[in-house]
Amino acid sequence: MNKLLNFLSISAVVILIATIFRTIIYYIIGLPNDRVFRTDLLWLWVIAVIVILIKIIYDKNAKK
Repeated sequence: MNKLLNFLSISAVVILIATIFRTIIYYIIGLPNDRVFRTDLLWLWVIAVIVILIKIIYDKNAKK
């Protein structure tokens, strides 16, 4: 479980960083907001943040 959670949390961080760079580049190019913030991208961010939060909570509980 711990190896899977580590892999998922690292993947979530990489995905968040990549999509933030993508969003910044789209703003620099000047694309409209409906193309920059698509619904699937927002769901990806939500899932990535949830995975990171689960990892943090799991690590705090494992130390006790």
